Amino acid sequence: MFILKKRNKIIIIVEHRLFYLKDIVDKLCVIENKTFKEYTKEYFSDDFFVRVSEKHNLRNFNEIFKSDFLNRQYEKVDMLQKNTPSNFVNESITCLHFKKTYDKNTIFDFSVSFNTGINFIIGQNGVGKSTFINLLMGTIKGKGEVFYKGEKLKKRYENIFAVMQDVNYQLFTESVWQEIGTVTKQDNLKNEALRKVHLFNKKEMHPSSLSGGEKQRLLLAMSMVSQKPIIVFDEPTSGLCKMQMDILIGFLNQMVEQGKTIIIITHDFEFIKQCDGAIYEFLK
Repeated sequence: MFILKKRNKIIIIVEHRLFYLKDIVDKLCVIENKTFKEYTKEYFSDDFFVRVSEKHNLRNFNEIFKSDFLNRQYEKVDMLQKNTPSNFVNESITCLHFKKTYDKNTIFDFSVSFNTGINFIIGQNGVGKSTFINLLMGTIKGKGEVFYKGEKLKKRYENIFAVMQDVNYQLFTESVWQEIGTVTKQDNLKNEALRKVHLFNKKEMHPSSLSGGEKQRLLLAMSMVSQKPIIVFDEPTSGLCKMQMDILIGFLNQMVEQGKTIIIITHDFEFIKQCDGAIYEFLK
């Protein structure tokens, strides 16, 4: 973007994550309640960003670093280390001897365990996070076994609910109501979940007619009412505003109270900071 700016190009960025933009933007435009508010560069300051964030309920303008998580459970995981956890029976989930190769190249070959509650997976693009999750769910071929509370998990689909990056591949029915009905038949649970994600008034609509954020919230509601003990998210805050992220965090906290094990792939440190949970940095 710096290069384009030097070439006097007009750059329009639609974004909810703001920290990486505050030093390069010349104008901040906020659309709220069908109104359009502009703030120009001469007003920009640290105090301004705090005030405008609070006024419009925007996401944080300040960058968050790994050093901000020193008081959290933080593990660096070598994805090429052929290790065997000695205490995996005591963990909620253990992925034992997970190995995936492509064209004779080893993408990863390791073991890792996760506790009940929220578990964040971070790491650079291309390290193999999404591939690992797909192997965990059994949607791709590879080597390895999954243990849940010490017992080998033979039918992964019956125990794992996933919300992936492209939710279009996860919606199949003719209406929002039918879609959430694939995970529960209890009308009271369906109604409550749809209200929480602000989709109750769209329950008769076809899922394909929803916006990207609405589709993601529908999957979020489905994960909440699912009886599966393991919930997996791949970049769940992508495209979410502050309000929608707060809704997601509220749902995650409810899942924790239900005793679920939640595994989340994310690059969103602001999201991580607002949640309690262990952090696993996948490395090679």
